[in-house]
Amino acid sequence: MEIIHEFIQVIFECFLRFITDDVDIGDSATRLQKISLLLGIIFLSCLFGWLTYKSSTLWNKKILNVPGYKGLSIFSFIVTLIFFSTFFSLNYLREVSIIQTEQWKDNLLKNKTWQEEIFRTTYDAVKQLGKEDFSQYPTPDKGGRIIPVNLESSRRTTAKIYVTQSIEQFKRSHPYLSLILKADLEIPEEKIYQDNVRFFKDNPNQIYKLENAIKIAVDELKNSLELRIPPLLKHQGYLFL
Repeated sequence: MEIIHEFIQVIFECFLRFITDDVDIGDSATRLQKISLLLGIIFLSCLFGWLTYKSSTLWNKKILNVPGYKGLSIFSFIVTLIFFSTFFSLNYLREVSIIQTEQWKDNLLKNKTWQEEIFRTTYDAVKQLGKEDFSQYPTPDKGGRIIPVNLESSRRTTAKIYVTQSIEQFKRSHPYLSLILKADLEIPEEKIYQDNVRFFKDNPNQIYKLENAIKIAVDELKNSLELRIPPLLKHQGYLFL
């Protein structure tokens, strides 16, 4: 049900952008083009509704007495209106998906519970490697907020956990967008590892924050969305024009 809920939400956001896009643009030709498109959609919807109503009466006028028959014409009008509106709205799918990803990042950076959980998981994983000196680094339960990552193995372990947990959280939060990405829903651990190395080179004795890894994850997801969702229609150019 969550994937259906997100699908409806994304399509609705696309529809709102389809309706409001170019409305405030001073170019009268562009505004007229958008109005023409909207009127065309309404006209086609009315036409299909009328055809549904008239088609059967050509050979059987008694069908007008069938309960619900007139409602079928209204249903045809609504379905056609939704179909064409949704079709043209899909031109904004990539834009809406990227915005949703940015919002996911903002929510994740505010989710202190999730960040503490990832920190605890990473702390335990690095400690189990048995290669770092943890004598000066208390556990998270005792207020510890730093993990020693002086060795490559520690940094790669940290990168792997950050990647895995970020992706899993994205899948839970955005099942529909995850379905679009499919095999592209991967973030190279090497990128986070290299960013980790650069950070400590430029900022010795500082803490590599989880938000750095999240930002890399968002950039990779946005790039994947741009590749997986090509523009369906040319901007400011519609199929029937």
